[in-house]
Amino acid sequence: MRLNYNFKVGSLFEWRGIPIRIIVLVILIPSLVTYYCLGFMSVKRDLSSKSGIVDKVRIFQSSSGWEANFTLRGDSSTTYSQSYTTASKIFLVFPQVFKVAGYTIHPGDTIAFYVDKSKKGIYIKTFGQPTPWDSFESEGVVYTEGLIVNGETIANPVVVSFTRTWLDTIGGMVGILFYLAIALFTFDYCWWYRQKEIDTKLTSFFTNRNRFIQ
Repeated sequence: MRLNYNFKVGSLFEWRGIPIRIIVLVILIPSLVTYYCLGFMSVKRDLSSKSGIVDKVRIFQSSSGWEANFTLRGDSSTTYSQSYTTASKIFLVFPQVFKVAGYTIHPGDTIAFYVDKSKKGIYIKTFGQPTPWDSFESEGVVYTEGLIVNGETIANPVVVSFTRTWLDTIGGMVGILFYLAIALFTFDYCWWYRQKEIDTKLTSFFTNRNRFIQ
């Protein structure tokens, strides 16, 4: 059954009379709503906070984010970890993660963060160049999230929520739909505008031709 409706801007890509861009848009809107709802609902607001001056730090950076082990001055026996997955930043679905992705903790920084005792921290080996196989969960490392460095908020609880691995994966898929919708709308509009110009020129040509014949 074809849809009995004439879209003002036509399309070369249709399914049962419906432009593919409209189908993608219909899928994208609820997907975006679901993504943002999950992100805000996953924010943890009951964690205890801690602050101090960074003594030693070791960071492993990859294309999908970064992990860090660090100790605080006066508490060298406790190793803390921070970990952020920021792959979906490529799709601009949640722009705030750009700040997290490009940041590095340095010795001497005054930092504040939240401690989550329900999760194991990530341990990064302390010799040689770390690789993805050299970081693993460890009960001896304290898991932390959220980051304020020298008074500047790098990752608030909301940003932390959107950088969780499972939600970041969803963000990547939603981002693909987002860019696909933009590409289809742009292509269809350019195609429609070109066809409109051609039709206008043809109409003008035949109108002038008929006048000449008459």
